[in-house]
Amino acid sequence: MSDINKIEGTTATLTDGGTILAQVKSVQEEILNLGLAKSAKKAVRRDDLPSGTQNKLASLPEESRAKVSGVAGRKSVEPQIMYIRAQSEHVIKNDNGSFIVLGRDRVRGRKSGYGGEGHTQCAAIDMVVGRGGSDVSYLGSDGKSLYTDPDFQKDAARIYISQKADIDDYLLLGETGLVQDPPAKGGSAVALVADDIRVVSRSSIRLVTMMGGNSSKGGANDTVGGITLVANNDTSDIQPLVKGKNLVAALKELVDLIDDMRSTMVEYTDSQMQFNNSMMQHTHLSPFFGMESSPSGQLLTATPMYNVQLFEKTLMSLKNTGLNLSLFEKDYLAQWAAPAGSTQSKWILSKFNTTN
Repeated sequence: MSDINKIEGTTATLTDGGTILAQVKSVQEEILNLGLAKSAKKAVRRDDLPSGTQNKLASLPEESRAKVSGVAGRKSVEPQIMYIRAQSEHVIKNDNGSFIVLGRDRVRGRKSGYGGEGHTQCAAIDMVVGRGGSDVSYLGSDGKSLYTDPDFQKDAARIYISQKADIDDYLLLGETGLVQDPPAKGGSAVALVADDIRVVSRSSIRLVTMMGGNSSKGGANDTVGGITLVANNDTSDIQPLVKGKNLVAALKELVDLIDDMRSTMVEYTDSQMQFNNSMMQHTHLSPFFGMESSPSGQLLTATPMYNVQLFEKTLMSLKNTGLNLSLFEKDYLAQWAAPAGSTQSKWILSKFNTTN
C-alpha cells in the first residue's frame, strides 16, 4: 500500500496539539520569506509525479496531504528518476533520491568504466543524491518515469570510491602537464563532487602525498606526487607555490640592498652639498698681476638655494625612505608583528597553514 493510500481519510495531530497542516503552512511561509521559491530550482517540485500519483494526491483532504509533505521529517511524495542498475550492482536507495550502489567501476552506461570492459579488481562504491541534477525531467512523453545512468557532471552530489578508475577523465579534469601531477589512470581513486564541499577538522588537516610501498595497480609506488590547486578547472597557467620562509629571507635581503643604496645616496648628497659650498667660494687668479678674483656672484646666489633643495627634497626623502623600510620590515617580515594602532598582524606568513 502506498503512503498516500495509508493516510487517505486520516487527520494526523502533532503532540503539541497543533495540526500538521498548520506546521506545513508555517514552513511554506518561511520558504517564501527566504526567497527560495524565486530560485532557478523550485523549493517544492511535484509537477513531474506520474499522473496517477498526482490524481491521488489531489483527491486527498488537505490535512492528509500534509502527512506526505516532508515537513518535520515526514515522508515526502516527490518525483524520482529511475536508476538503470547493472546486473552486478547491489543498490540501496530510499524514496527521496538517495543511492548507495555497490558494484564495479562505472561512469555512465553499463559498458562504461573498467567494470563495463570486464576488468577484475575494479570494485566501486557510488554514493549519490539527486540523480540528473536540478534540470532533470522525471517523466517521459508517455507520462512514465524516466531512467538514467550515472552522470558525474549532472548528478547533484556524489562520493565515488573505485579500486580502478580513470578518475580525471570521469570528472573532465584538465591535465596540468606537471611531472608531479600526472593524469590519474587505472589506479584506485576517491572523488567528491558537489556544488560546495567543506572538510572540517576539530584538530588539524594534512594533505599528504608519499611514495613507497605498492600502488593499487601493482608494483612499487615510486611516483613523486605533489598537491595541485586548480580553480575553475583552468590548467593553462599552473605555477608553483612560494615558500614563505624563503620569501621572507629574500625580502629582508632586498630591504638591506635598498637600504644600502639609500645610504650610498645619502653620502653622495652630503658630498655634493659640500662640493657645492666649495664651488660657491672658489676664486681664480686674474690676469692683473695674478691677483685673486672675487667669487662668482651667480654661484653665491644659486648655490644656497640648490643646497636647500637637496636637503629638503633629497636628503630628507632618503631619511624617510630609511624609516619606511624599517617599518615595512617590522610590519610584514617580523613574526606576529602588528602595526602601531592595530591589533591585526600583517606578517606575510600564515600562522596556521604551511607547505613544502
